[in-house]
Amino acid sequence: MLGRWGGEEFLVVCPSTSLEEALQLAERLRLQLADHCFLTVGQKTASFGVASYVPGDSLNSMISRSDKALYKAKENGRNRVEYIKL
Repeated sequence: MLGRWGGEEFLVVCPSTSLEEALQLAERLRLQLADHCFLTVGQKTASFGVASYVPGDSLNSMISRSDKALYKAKENGRNRVEYIKL
C-alpha cells in the first residue's frame, strides 16, 4: 500500500514482509526513481527510511522509527536507504 504522508513524504506499508525484503524493495524503488527522467523536473532522487514491526510496536512507534531512519538517510548524503537497528 502506498500513500502520501505529507509534503514530499510517502508511506509504503508492506504487510507480511521481512526487514530484508523491505530494505530490498526500498532499494529497488530508489534506483528506479533515480533512473527515471520525469517530464517537468528531469531526474530526481529519493531517500528512504525503513522500519519493521517488533513486538510491542504501535503504529506511532513504527512511523517514528521510519521517520528517524529517513532523516538518517538525509544526513548521510541523501539518495539512500536507512533503517534504525533496535
